[in-house]
Amino acid sequence: MSKALVTQIQTTFETLDVDELQKLSGIPADVFNELRELGALDEFFREGVLPANTVVVFKKAGRLRKSFQLDANSLALLIHFLGESPELRRQIRKIYRTNPYL
Repeated sequence: MSKALVTQIQTTFETLDVDELQKLSGIPADVFNELRELGALDEFFREGVLPANTVVVFKKAGRLRKSFQLDANSLALLIHFLGESPELRRQIRKIYRTNPYL
């Protein structure tokens, strides 16, 4: 039996609303609402909507919340760093392209 490795998530939509994100993330509604109150969603909003790639961050956060029994405050911090990670990777790649000997 072969197993497929999913390396990319394709969506049929480009933007999400908050309710769709909550359902797709797997984070319980009460915890998700607390995250909203803490401002964990604010940095992901672009022109009033959430980009579809936000789902990846929140799904990871939902799985880690379950595994490590994280509270909303810890989860908000985790979401911030998960969201920042791709940008930091892009900056590191740019630095290495300009000077691969660093």
